[in-house]
Parts: sequence; C-alpha cells; structure tokens
Amino acid sequence: MFWKYAAVISLCIIMFLMGFFLGGFQFTWADKGHSEVVAFWSMLGGWVSGIATLAAVIVSMWMAFHASQADIEKIEITTSGIDKSPFGESYTMNIGITNLKNVKVKVTDISLYLPDESLSFTINHLFKLRFNDGSAVLKEKGDHINFPLVIESSASWAAVFITLRNRPDLKFENLKLKVFTLFKIYEIDLPEALTPCLRGRFEAWGRQNPHLMGDTSDDEIF
Repeated sequence: MFWKYAAVISLCIIMFLMGFFLGGFQFTWADKGHSEVVAFWSMLGGWVSGIATLAAVIVSMWMAFHASQADIEKIEITTSGIDKSPFGESYTMNIGITNLKNVKVKVTDISLYLPDESLSFTINHLFKLRFNDGSAVLKEKGDHINFPLVIESSASWAAVFITLRNRPDLKFENLKLKVFTLFKIYEIDLPEALTPCLRGRFEAWGRQNPHLMGDTSDDEIF
C-alpha cells in the first residue's frame, strides 16, 4: 500500500521540477527563432498534464473500489486430506472456513455439487453444528470453523443416497463444494480422492439396503 502512495507523490514532485526548470516563461522565448521549441515544450506539457490527470483518476477509482469492498464479506474455504477410519469403511475429510474480513458471516448451507450431472444435495445434517442458530457464524477476521465430513454407508447418509438411487452408475466425478452464506455463494473443487470414497459408500449402502433401491422417479433432488 505504501509504495503506491510513494509512487504518486514522486510523480507529482517530478512534474513540479519539470515545470519549474523547463516550463518557466522567459522573454527570450518570445523570439520567433524559438517558436518550434516553445511548441514542443507546450505539447510535452500537455501530455504530462494529461498523464497526471489520468493517474489521479485511476488512483481515486482504485481507492473508491477498495473503500466499497471494505464492508463486503470474504471467506476462505479449505479441505484437508482424506483419512480412512481404522474401525471400518468410513472416511473423514475436514472442511475449514475462515473469515478474512471484520464482517460478520453466517453460513446457512453446505452442499455437494456434481456439475456433470447438474445435481446438488445439501449435507448440513451430517455436521453437528446447527445452521439455524449461532454455531455457524464467523463474527470477525480470523474466526475459523471446522466441519468434519464423515463419509460412510450409514443411516446419516441415507437421505443423500436415496436421492441418488435412480443413478446406480453415478461416478461422482468433478465433485465441488458449495458454501452458502446470507449474501454469497462460494464454490470450490473437492479432492479427486473423494470420488472413489463417496462412490464406494454409495454402492455399499445400496447392497445393504436393496429394498430402498427401487423406482423413485417422483423423487426430487433437494
């Protein structure tokens, strides 16, 4: 930030010195023999003045833009590696959300998104935090919340897998994560290693619950 202000101040000083030493009017310049030189310096002065005006406009617009962004929320979303449980076929991936500004951010929904299939399904119920209270609120810059996502073929995933049972060949490729706040929607790519984990748990759930794998043509993705 400081170097930008220093550059503007330095440009102003250079312009002043050029005007003082080169642009000062002297009666000797009124001689007709100096008409071309006077015209040259007049043209140069016009260009310098125009460049300075443009620089001032750019700086003012840049400062106005940053001032307008000061009260707009911004978060960082990260994901950890995928750890396999030693006690069974389940996997855990941590989703971290960090507030990057001193603006209150309330997380309202976290969803998995399959762009190739145009499928989106909420996974709020898989986290212990309740999104309708203050548990998922980042109040100031630096606040951080971890959302541990446990991927397994248990009843907790049944609501998700039931919405996908009409697609037994679903490959779960190009997985994305969507985080919804009160004012924005953030989207990031998920690790490729998550694809076989999720597909494997979906297939295992289907084998464990064959009675739930019937026709569901009337079901809707939520």
